[in-house]
Amino acid sequence: HAPWHPERGESLEEFTEERLQRHIRRAVGAPDLDVEITGKASWRAAERVADRYAAGRVLLAGDSAHEMSPTGAFGSNTGIQDAHNLAWKLAAVLDGWAGPGLLDTYDTERRPVALATSARASARSVEHSHPGFAPAPGIGGGKRGGILNVVLGYRYPDGAVVGAGPDREAVPDALRLTGEPGTRAPHLWLRRDGERISTLDLYERSLVLLSDGRSEAGWHAAARRIAETGALRLESYRIGTDLTPDDRDPQGTDAAPAADWSTAHGTTPDGAVLVRPDGFVAWRATDAAENPEATLREVLAKVLRTG
Repeated sequence: HAPWHPERGESLEEFTEERLQRHIRRAVGAPDLDVEITGKASWRAAERVADRYAAGRVLLAGDSAHEMSPTGAFGSNTGIQDAHNLAWKLAAVLDGWAGPGLLDTYDTERRPVALATSARASARSVEHSHPGFAPAPGIGGGKRGGILNVVLGYRYPDGAVVGAGPDREAVPDALRLTGEPGTRAPHLWLRRDGERISTLDLYERSLVLLSDGRSEAGWHAAARRIAETGALRLESYRIGTDLTPDDRDPQGTDAAPAADWSTAHGTTPDGAVLVRPDGFVAWRATDAAENPEATLREVLAKVLRTG
């Protein structure tokens, strides 16, 4: 793209084929490049988010749900996030292991993230004087900050989560992945059947419960009973038994000791962490429970809207 300034009286017709060819050759660095212009159009960045993401059986995602300045590539990231959030919920409802109300959490979770992200994109466009971005009064004065916290550190204060802080911002000022409900589950290296995997490799196909293999809390047994008595997709892993922490780097040399899984997830060895198929923490127990099966069933009913 090339800057266009209609506010200075510049017309689209002034972008002749010769001028466009010159722009392209200069950008590519090849003055003799054979360039064919097949079309041209005006474009202006915008900041728009749909009033709602769902109406009956119609669900919006990607550009149909939000439009934002391209500075930072937040638009494409936000669209991928939409699909990642919605896909497992559609599968769960269609397969019968979640209630239809789970789809309501799509708007609840994703729209606040799009609003916050589009504001960050506008702020970055103003900061970088992005060509084609002429913000309306009051637009673009929001927080700027980094990129990772926007594309990876966003969180869901409300929705298909239990125990999340409702007063939390959808997009924080820094990337903090500490196992808090509503945030992306942290990564740790593990060993399973001799293979080196990440905790992130455990997700995507089902709900996953993590607990400590040395614990007597009974979370693992409770999850197994629940999974065996219904159509619910729920896997349970014990760190230290089914999976072992990996303290070596990929080259096989000694590395710093792996972070303790419970500390990394903000719980204790007697606690447990429930992770959704999209890799977000749905709930965590910081300690043992008197009746872990009843507690876990109650949590699952709230998350999946089956209660």
